[in-house]
Amino acid sequence: MSMSMNGREFVQNFTYRLERDFVSSAGEPAAWAPGHPKQWGQERAKIRLGGIASTPTLSPDDRLAAVGIDGEICVFEIATQALLEVLTDEKRVEIVQFVPGMIDSCDSKSARYLVASQGGGNENPRVILWELDEQGKLVATSKPQPSFEGELGSFSPDGKTMVFFSQNETTQEERREVAALPCINLWNVETRSFRHQLLGHTDRIMCAAMSSNNKLVASVAWDGTARVWDAWSGSGIPGGQLWTGAFSPDQSFLAFSQGNPRTYIYVYNIATGQLVSCFDRLHMATSSLSWRPDGTMLACGADDGTLCIWDPYTREDRMRWCLAFDDFLMHRFANTRAVQFVDCGRKLVFQIREGTVEVYDFESNLKQQFTRGVENKIDRCPVPEIVCSGDSKFIVVPDMDGSLRIWDL
Repeated sequence: MSMSMNGREFVQNFTYRLERDFVSSAGEPAAWAPGHPKQWGQERAKIRLGGIASTPTLSPDDRLAAVGIDGEICVFEIATQALLEVLTDEKRVEIVQFVPGMIDSCDSKSARYLVASQGGGNENPRVILWELDEQGKLVATSKPQPSFEGELGSFSPDGKTMVFFSQNETTQEERREVAALPCINLWNVETRSFRHQLLGHTDRIMCAAMSSNNKLVASVAWDGTARVWDAWSGSGIPGGQLWTGAFSPDQSFLAFSQGNPRTYIYVYNIATGQLVSCFDRLHMATSSLSWRPDGTMLACGADDGTLCIWDPYTREDRMRWCLAFDDFLMHRFANTRAVQFVDCGRKLVFQIREGTVEVYDFESNLKQQFTRGVENKIDRCPVPEIVCSGDSKFIVVPDMDGSLRIWDL
């Protein structure tokens, strides 16, 4: 048994083997869907890139895919895999996001898509907004592209509000005045103006997201708390101090995870701030949470190759999927990420750190798998994550051979 492990050794030693698999409600073991598992070469289409990509992003109509490669943002057409546009930033592009919903620009009638990018690393992060026309081309304008010093957070589901962070350096090494503490900025995409600047966290903000009705903002920071804000007034909503997580589909509950010193997932009632349930059956930290659209299940991926599906209100363990390793150190590198319910909650998609993607269909009890063959060697684990189309018909997977692969679900 080895006494140490790194990402290179993990991917070299990785062999797909399960300790626990999905089962139907009647206890029937899941089976492979016809034609699965599928390996590289069996994808619907492949886009060759000039380098290792960021996590890709899909346009609201699923026609275009954009991805950051070094200091460029490449825009491709999904149907033909043609390169439509290259947007150039002077800094390495780390994050690219299409804004939800088609747009009508205040300055140009031809603008249909809005893309946000972040570059500049940790020291000088900058967010830039790019307008694209119907053909995926950059819209010509006499004005410079809007840009902000800070880190890109997320967009409201209706695409009308951008969330980004400023002054977001950690405060653990020095004390700062209140006005200089990390700040959450809500920027109105339609009017091109600030809506609110939310202060309250005392250390680096890790994430912030808006509820599906666009009325609430939840934020999580290294100060050990999460806050819930009214997106319209900018005021904080009273309640307990929470940790990290996701809104329930009806915005009534928040699921939060704590990874240190032990792993817990809490579900809180937003209106009362009261704890509804606490799930403590994970051995390592969870990296992603996803509510089923009907609110009946919560899925979470953990850093030890485990995926749990449970009832968020009763703590009942509905299902558990887990990789099997002889070396316990392999477990510590096998995080399960990009967990998401798709197809109105019928399917669950997730990715293993090594790059393999699995899809489980709750109705048919069938599994799909998209992976590399034994002959396809890679020397490190992928950092970018998968993205699923809005209609749940395909996924785009950035692989470590410098390709984007499009797989049908």
